[in-house]
Amino acid sequence: NGDNGATTGFVPNLYWKGQYAGYDLGLGINVPFGQKIKYKDDWAGRYHAIETNLKTLNINPTMAKNINDQVSVGFGVNAQYVDLLLSSKVDNTLAGNPGAGDGDAEMTADSWAYGYNLGLFYQPTPSTDLGLAYRSSMTHFAKGKVDYTNVTNAGALATLVDADVKSTVNLPASLSFSVNQGVSDKIQILADATWMQWSDYKELVVRFDSAQADSNTRQDFKDSWRLSLGGTYQWNDAIKLRAGVAFDQTPVSSPENRSPRTPDVDRKWFSFGLGYRLSDELNLDVAYSHLSEDKAKVNYTTND
Repeated sequence: NGDNGATTGFVPNLYWKGQYAGYDLGLGINVPFGQKIKYKDDWAGRYHAIETNLKTLNINPTMAKNINDQVSVGFGVNAQYVDLLLSSKVDNTLAGNPGAGDGDAEMTADSWAYGYNLGLFYQPTPSTDLGLAYRSSMTHFAKGKVDYTNVTNAGALATLVDADVKSTVNLPASLSFSVNQGVSDKIQILADATWMQWSDYKELVVRFDSAQADSNTRQDFKDSWRLSLGGTYQWNDAIKLRAGVAFDQTPVSSPENRSPRTPDVDRKWFSFGLGYRLSDELNLDVAYSHLSEDKAKVNYTTND
């Protein structure tokens, strides 16, 4: 009914690079995953989901070493923080209390997880760069709580009481192959293919320390690919222009597995950006991406 749940998000990132004793050292702080969807309180799927708010922060110190003039290798460790909020409505008519209206359920949880990443760089010619990068999967053991408000604790809803919760979540490994081809002193063509092992993320099972049965948000994700092609143009010593397109495949496997919390579809990216060299030590980069998404069917049910 005209409610798409969309919100505006700000996705920050910060990268630093230095050198020490023949090694290149780096630090990346970024947001590898995120989700913010909030539907109206009276929408048709309110007993599945109202708000889904996933925030992540990944801290990634790295080091790299030149093997020779053409080859270098890199290694990094990742400390990843996840903060999650899930809310939905509760149908009080299931407790024989139709006059009470809907109740509210809000679940919050957070966790830290750790992983690693590997990189290989090869320069077959002075104008051609090839890169291979792997990031490990990460397993989060999230803990938190569920709070119920205005819920009639009777009948089918008798077990819905405030409680501590926990869940195990596997976030996917990824493998990327990238090419940077110089065409002239000013123009470079870039391409990338990234595989994501989303098949590790089959479901989101939440366990309660009360009498409430486990909650299973079925996902049944499949592995997915992201293919991109772009270019850069060095306008002058200070300004670099960038543009690119990408095809981003959804991991959602079918309409039956397209949850209102992850209503994902295939999408196309159209991006452009600007890099400005403030000094020899500092660059400022800004970019804009427009995502064109296909329409897709939803036929999602849960056992409860």
